[in-house]
Amino acid sequence: MKLPEKFQLQMQSLLEDEYQAFENSLESPSPTSIHLNTKKHKPNLTLEDTVPWAKDCFYLKERPKFIIDPYFHSGHYYVQEASSMFISAILQQLDIKAESRILDLCAAPGGKSLIALDFLNEEGLLHSHDSTSHRAEVLRQNITKWGMSNCIITTGNVQLLRNSGLQYDVILLDAPCSGEGMFRKEIDALSQWNESKINHCTNIQKELIQLASDLCAPGGYIIYSTCTFNKKENENISELLSSENFEQVPFLRATEFHLFQNSTNTSYRCLPHRVKGEGFTFSISKKKNGTHQPIKFKDVRFKTNIPHSSANLVKNLDYYTLTFKSTIYAIPIAHSFVINLLLEAKIPVLYFGIALGVQKGTDFIPSHEISQNLNLNKDLPIVNVSYELSLEYLRANTLPKMVYSSEKWLLVKYNDAILGWVKNNAENFKNYYPKNQRIISY
Repeated sequence: MKLPEKFQLQMQSLLEDEYQAFENSLESPSPTSIHLNTKKHKPNLTLEDTVPWAKDCFYLKERPKFIIDPYFHSGHYYVQEASSMFISAILQQLDIKAESRILDLCAAPGGKSLIALDFLNEEGLLHSHDSTSHRAEVLRQNITKWGMSNCIITTGNVQLLRNSGLQYDVILLDAPCSGEGMFRKEIDALSQWNESKINHCTNIQKELIQLASDLCAPGGYIIYSTCTFNKKENENISELLSSENFEQVPFLRATEFHLFQNSTNTSYRCLPHRVKGEGFTFSISKKKNGTHQPIKFKDVRFKTNIPHSSANLVKNLDYYTLTFKSTIYAIPIAHSFVINLLLEAKIPVLYFGIALGVQKGTDFIPSHEISQNLNLNKDLPIVNVSYELSLEYLRANTLPKMVYSSEKWLLVKYNDAILGWVKNNAENFKNYYPKNQRIISY
């Protein structure tokens, strides 16, 4: 791998005697790791070692073709780079209650959000935001496959988040960066690296850090991270820490990292010659105690008539319901006021709670998302398919009529993986797998 000369000089200054070991590590293969969804059945993968700093995360001996694994498409696991899984160890260390509110500020594609959801375990609330609409759609797909109902997904200008008056107990800020830690894995990150990009990213990061400080509740935490190494992008949070409002929080597993310390900040660098993963840098800040007066909001009780055909979709409908953009959603009662605040603030909301489906005339069309949700009623009618037919389904093709049933809607299932819905027509099963998620080639 041909590294830019300025990058070599930067890393030699940063790592000193460790530089050669670091450079050599970039020639080794990039490890493959996954995060298991323990609330769904275990996939048919050969797990190698556990990722030591992350709960329910494992390395694979070799990288399979995930695109042709039905368990991948139905949220039984998520493919995630191992170093970024350190978020799991950080959340476990901090004094955070399971019923907390967590904001993932630059969330796409969603790996850190899924770790946060596992930590909250349906008691707290996760708000995942990404400013770019197409990235936010990928985020929505990955989160809804995980099957939890205590999540809100938004998009649009991040500055709009101030309008809601909400504050959060934890803010995950995995900021856009120059990507130095991904050189081994992504050729584009290497070819596009330059000082101009570093300066551009630094300016964006400073804006996001200021926003995070405003949205962080007194006593709350900001976990700031990048997938880059240079001091400019990772120590710019020192300006926040030098204020009277924040204090540094040490990470207890510090021996595994390359540390950078100055009078106000300690950054922890995951380096590929020290840990089995790519480059990742983070720091932890705690907002000192103070007072927060959230803005008042209208006490709106979300309520809509649930179509009889959808009433048996979920095991326990202890929710408010709301029709939003023609889709009927079930909203956990404890989080309905947060939805209200975000909608009143005109923040573009993509998803919340559980999407039940759409009423079209006398016909109710169940959503794909409810088929993936953990609250799905498992007694609903099912059609079991072979591996070959599961791939046909995931390509959004029509399925032959394999069983005869009087039911209009059936769930398609491959072994333990529920893939989605088909509609029972006279001649076949019409495929309702989302077209924008279908397999195009493999």
